[in-house]
Amino acid sequence: MKFFSAEELERFYQKPITEISPTDTPETEYVIGQGTLDCRECGSTLETKCGSTLATYEEAYCDSCDILYKRRRETVSEDTDYSMKSYRTDEREQYICRYCKKSHPITVPDRDWSYETQADIHSYEEMSIKCPCGKRIAIFNGYLPITVSCENCDREYSVTQDQ
Repeated sequence: MKFFSAEELERFYQKPITEISPTDTPETEYVIGQGTLDCRECGSTLETKCGSTLATYEEAYCDSCDILYKRRRETVSEDTDYSMKSYRTDEREQYICRYCKKSHPITVPDRDWSYETQADIHSYEEMSIKCPCGKRIAIFNGYLPITVSCENCDREYSVTQDQ
């Protein structure tokens, strides 16, 4: 297993090795969720956050456009196995995340931001509703909006599309 050299740690933290504390945070480019991103739809500035406790990706979410942006991150040293915590000896190779309060390794972005939007649903191939009377109502190839009645009781169920 490879540990970072003193020169590498000094570059990540931008200070001499003797001044680096285990509670320090590396420079922004090595820390997950330390930047901003402009939404591709509305142009709002979004704050990035860690997306996983293992620091494998970061994310940003636009509430007004309902878009989730994600970007993978890779550890700076591929030779270091961060899942083997019992063998680690240098706390300066990790930092405490301000979002999830977990320990993250020093990482860099691996690829560009990707984004996911909520799909507009106009129909269902199959959907079922369990009525309180015990009857399961199955809807096949239903187009929205749709209203179905329960065969066992007088209840009706309406399924609409949120706008």
